[in-house]
Amino acid sequence: MTTGASIGAFNAVAALCRFPDVVTHAIGLSGTYDISRFIGGDGGMDLYFATPLYFVPGLDGPHLDVLRRRFAILASGEGAWENIGESWRMADVLGRKGIPNRVDPWGPDYEHDWGTWRRMLPAYLNELT
Repeated sequence: MTTGASIGAFNAVAALCRFPDVVTHAIGLSGTYDISRFIGGDGGMDLYFATPLYFVPGLDGPHLDVLRRRFAILASGEGAWENIGESWRMADVLGRKGIPNRVDPWGPDYEHDWGTWRRMLPAYLNELT
């Protein structure tokens, strides 16, 4: 299992999608899944193969078969500095390939902050372990 918050959520989901033979679950909290805005220019094929939003739509074969037996939770608040649209976009990409996932919207009282993640993470760990 992998978990991460903000850009760490990107890493958690990327690890699941790239290595489903090793990682069975991912928990993304307040995820930023499109990292192209941080690259500053064309990231080329490195960005493509590192970013699930880009490479998952092209997956097929045994790798995808294993990934379809995995699960991702994409959770996000809607308060200050949150963008739940990133979670919905990632969920759509996964769902279109038959990869089980769930978006958990926490609502407007939850901000993009360590306090939020510290409060929410234990419930997801309990659910998946």
